[in-house]
This record gives sequence, structure tokens and C-alpha cells, in this order.
Amino acid sequence: MDFDELDQPMVDLALMREPSVLLVEDDHDVAQTLRRFIERAGMRTAWAATGADALRLKESFRPDIVLVDLGLPDMDGGKLVKWLGEKGDCGVIVVSGRGEEVERVVEIERGADDYITKPAPMREMVARIRAVHRRLVRAQRSVPEPGAEPGQ
Repeated sequence: MDFDELDQPMVDLALMREPSVLLVEDDHDVAQTLRRFIERAGMRTAWAATGADALRLKESFRPDIVLVDLGLPDMDGGKLVKWLGEKGDCGVIVVSGRGEEVERVVEIERGADDYITKPAPMREMVARIRAVHRRLVRAQRSVPEPGAEPGQ
């Protein structure tokens, strides 16, 4: 790599579409507040109030990013984070009222790409969603096509 390449953005942000977001949150009022703000930022959203709903919507909505609350009524949100991380086809951001360091570390180790403590500042949440999405897009674009020569 020469220094001229460093001046070129890895991802043309002007051409990158806004991510689709699956919001997994059991509290209706919190979910609707988050959803309205995320949609105002230009992103498509779907909402799941339970882990079971999240598993179904993950396959039909095919989100770029999943926001996961850990306190779900039907399953431990950490298990959902682990499953999503193992699938590896979307970004995962935990949004939880549990803010202790050990909890944040455990969820990131399980597969979360980021962790936001509630109450989350809305503009920061949108910025973090976009940051995780940018990293995913960059990673996808850096994978060579099958049969391509290295450096092409």
C-alpha cells in the first residue's frame, strides 16, 4: 500500500445506504421512542418485543444492525446476543440498563459489537449504529471475490 491510498476513503460514505435496524426491546414506550428517533435518522426499523419475535424477524426483515435489550420476557438477551454473534451476518449493539463493566465486557465477548447503557442519548445511539454499519460494509468490501488474485 502506498501513501496515496491512505488518502482514499475505504467506503464512499455518500453512496452507502442507511442501515436497517431490528430493535429488540420489551418495553413498548421505550421501543417506540427509539424507533421514532432511528426512523427520523433515515433508517428502516422493525420491532420485536420478545426473543422469539426477534428470531423470526431476524430472518424475514434481514437487518444490518440488531439492537438488543438484555431483559427480555421470554429469554436471556445475552443468549440472543451470542446467537447473533455466531451467525455473524449483522452488527449487534446491546442497549441495556445494566451498565456495570463486567456486564458490558461479557456481552462484547459474547458477540456484541458495541454496548450502550440506558438511558441512551439518541444522537449517540444513531452515531454508534452508523459506526458499526460502516465497519461491516468495510469488512464486506475487503473480502476478495472467489477466484480473484490477491491485490485485485
